[in-house]
Amino acid sequence: MRHFLLLVFFLLSANSYAKDMMDTRTYGSEAPTKMYLFTSLVCPHCANFHREILPEIQKKYLETKRGQIIVVDMLMNKPNLMGAMLLRCAPLEATHAIENKLYNNQKLWGYDEGKARSYLAQIASDSGISAGDFETCLSNQDLADTVIKEQERMSRLYDVSRMPTLLIRKGDKVSAWEGADKEVILSGLSDFFK
Repeated sequence: MRHFLLLVFFLLSANSYAKDMMDTRTYGSEAPTKMYLFTSLVCPHCANFHREILPEIQKKYLETKRGQIIVVDMLMNKPNLMGAMLLRCAPLEATHAIENKLYNNQKLWGYDEGKARSYLAQIASDSGISAGDFETCLSNQDLADTVIKEQERMSRLYDVSRMPTLLIRKGDKVSAWEGADKEVILSGLSDFFK
């Protein structure tokens, strides 16, 4: 994986990066407690976390404005990078629906670059993104660099290498949970927010 990231990093050169594209993906509005979700769009355990655990966290902590989730895309392959880039180019109101499709259909797109491009193009089209804008998004080398650098920076900062990992921080207090064990994570969050 490290070799893939280094290869991608060196192959990509600077292009203009549209200012309206998101540098990060978030769930919930600004809140005093930040939760960092280290996840991969092509990781089956991450898909389980997305389907089974994230809705509970949203209900208990995001909708009540007690916390905000910042997503850190952990890149496993080129299709993963392509999906992460599409999510940053998509209209904000479409990102969660696109993310759901990507997690729920990993086998259709997540392991082959050709299949990924075709599948992502269809999702983009269904979401109102023109074919030209889709191609511009996936060829945006500054955006690719941003996604890669953010993963490297955040995983190094918090020493995270496994996915999914939910890391929560409020002031100097930091806790983290690896994996997708719903009971362990929700219990840990409950203790943290006491």
